[in-house]
Amino acid sequence: MTEISKHSLGLYTLLKSSNTESQGVNNLNIPNNVTCYAVIRSKGGSGERHLINKLIDVLPKNNKIFICYENELEMTPNFVSKFFSKPVDKIISLTQEEISESGGGIINLNWRSQSEINKLLKAINKQTDDCIFIFSAGTSSGTPIVDRINSISSLCKNIFISVNSLCETSLNTAKNWSQIENIDWEKIRFGCWKKTYTNETTQHMLTILDNEEIQSLSPP
Repeated sequence: MTEISKHSLGLYTLLKSSNTESQGVNNLNIPNNVTCYAVIRSKGGSGERHLINKLIDVLPKNNKIFICYENELEMTPNFVSKFFSKPVDKIISLTQEEISESGGGIINLNWRSQSEINKLLKAINKQTDDCIFIFSAGTSSGTPIVDRINSISSLCKNIFISVNSLCETSLNTAKNWSQIENIDWEKIRFGCWKKTYTNETTQHMLTILDNEEIQSLSPP
């Protein structure tokens, strides 16, 4: 059995306190009822999906929530509901109709392409419900992190980089990234996971760190 730790006060506080003006509403014509986040992995197995589900858990329950995957994801509804928290329960198309009629879902969207972003903006332009979009890579960590951040930063209120604290490669990669200049570190945080075992239960403990705090983490 796997249990995600409920000690998410740091994440909850960050989401509540973040300045909504940091989201590029004016530049990209994002409606006021739409909020965007991003979750980007430091490497495969760094807890990207766990971090997405944790975000879903602490975000307002009256919002529609959509995950936009850069790399196409193919899943049956049963697999989607198994791996993701409600209301993300199916893969939907990028159309006004499906977004309007769905409480949430997964959208295959190459968000590093401006033409694809334009399609998204067109689809959400007339949405009346409160919607949250979470951009994520999915199955690939090969693209340089700066390219991914720069592609999506102006859309997002916060960007989270998932890190496996017990994996030296994941942790060292995150530490190296934390020293990159010319990035808006005000909106970027590292979601650091540590797996612990208690009796027959596996817990994933989450700590949210900024680019300075992550330097203090020691390799396993």
